[in-house]
Amino acid sequence: MKRFSLFLILSTTVFQLFAQSSTDVESSSVVINFTAIILFVVIAAHMVYKTFFGDNFRTDYTAEEFDAARKEEGLPSLTKEEIRALDAQLDEIDTIWGEIVDTAGDTVCYPHKHSAVKQSIAIVAKVVDAKPSNKSLVEKINTINELLNHSLSRQFNGSKAIIAIAVILGVVLGICTDALIVVATFVFTIALYILASRTPNFMLIAQLAEGREAPKSLLSRVIRSLFMGVATAKTYKREKINSDGTKTTKVDRSEKWISLLIAVVVSLLLAAILPLVAVVNYVRNYLIYR
Repeated sequence: MKRFSLFLILSTTVFQLFAQSSTDVESSSVVINFTAIILFVVIAAHMVYKTFFGDNFRTDYTAEEFDAARKEEGLPSLTKEEIRALDAQLDEIDTIWGEIVDTAGDTVCYPHKHSAVKQSIAIVAKVVDAKPSNKSLVEKINTINELLNHSLSRQFNGSKAIIAIAVILGVVLGICTDALIVVATFVFTIALYILASRTPNFMLIAQLAEGREAPKSLLSRVIRSLFMGVATAKTYKREKINSDGTKTTKVDRSEKWISLLIAVVVSLLLAAILPLVAVVNYVRNYLIYR
């Protein structure tokens, strides 16, 4: 699925470049719009699948279940050496994951790389295939799968401010154009951005592994910086003594108004390119996991 998605993005880009080089402007516009729609629909479908129907590993295995399965297949009971070997394989997962210090200050083992998640999934699958009817092994399998499920679950790590701005922009344009398609496009774009910004926990934990807190999204930091600039913009007061001895005070808020104008314009531009931001977040959070 990952290779298919990357292929789709690349092929869509090629089609758009081909369409733009066409002498028939109307035909090229149709091709660009059609390929863009296909791209966004496929991306949305992939994210919905990963979010709601993705991997969810069992955490309710029992020793009795494995024992019954071995008897049904006519397999002999595992020897102590085989049990120790399987236990050693599960212990390797801690080494693959590595230790981090969590927010409570405790040192724990947790995956913070996609490769570590994939390796541990393969190890657990191999141990489960052996059908160990040892209670301690089964408990360890369930514990590891519980951590894997948590590491692969996602949290929104995008900008709530840009969503609010996009909603306002969509409503204003919808009212000005009186076109339902404009509002529908913004609703789809916002939903696409929200899904694309849902980051797996193991990617956020990676920041803790490096001794840093999980960062806010780039958009959040940009918008925060823009409006912090408005808040910190200076207001100048100039006092002038008139010939009759009275004082006249002039207040210059031009710096604040200019900062506000820049913040609003940049925020609207960011809201306008939200589909592109969503695609970038999708590639990062669903394909390359970095």
